[in-house]
Amino acid sequence: KTLHDETLYVKMARRNQTYIHALNAGTGELMFTTERIRNRHDTDFDPFYLHENTIIDLASNGILFYDRHTGAQIEQIPFNDLDIGRLRTYFPYDEGFVIVGVRGLAFADIRGEIRHSQRMEEVVSFHETEDQLFLVGATQLKVLNKESLNEVFTADYKPGEHILTGNTGKHWLHIQGRTIHVNLM
Repeated sequence: KTLHDETLYVKMARRNQTYIHALNAGTGELMFTTERIRNRHDTDFDPFYLHENTIIDLASNGILFYDRHTGAQIEQIPFNDLDIGRLRTYFPYDEGFVIVGVRGLAFADIRGEIRHSQRMEEVVSFHETEDQLFLVGATQLKVLNKESLNEVFTADYKPGEHILTGNTGKHWLHIQGRTIHVNLM
């Protein structure tokens, strides 16, 4: 739920579908309800975001944009158009969203513009620093420049090994059995 300009936005769930109610915070009057959308497989619901006059909601088949005052759908970007496959998860960051599919990932800004998409194995964790994005896959670490989304660094590792990233983005750990390698960026 989110309170913005005297409107309370609440995401409701019912049988693998969600919708957003907008309520007048002063009176409790229902202002609108968005259409029902299907959630990602095995999730109760995904969070939604407000940006200026737009509600941004992610569903199993794409990103939906609604007018914040009326609830009318403005646009939908199907995940099929991004060539990343079915949605697995996504990570918000201050520039927008990292959208992770079964075949790759895409970066959408908060206006819904797709800034970049690429093939990558499953992303198991995500970390953001002031100027970089760390994407940790099952056997690969990718570090991207946050502004340009260009690749800064890539490291491959074997199944059973692990990668941990530091909060500052200045180092990462590569764990191989009982051996821990500290790597500086």
